[in-house]
Amino acid sequence: MIKTNIISYVKKFLIKNFIFFVKKKFLCISNFFFYICYNNKIYLK
Repeated sequence: MIKTNIISYVKKFLIKNFIFFVKKKFLCISNFFFYICYNNKIYLK
């Protein structure tokens, strides 16, 4: 009983962290592209 609880807890923990990690990465990437686009617009003016 305790073993399955630990496993489910670990799974939840990993899934949460994975989602958080992916969100952070995605935000970083989108900010990076926005930054490039923004700089290119300034550069093109």
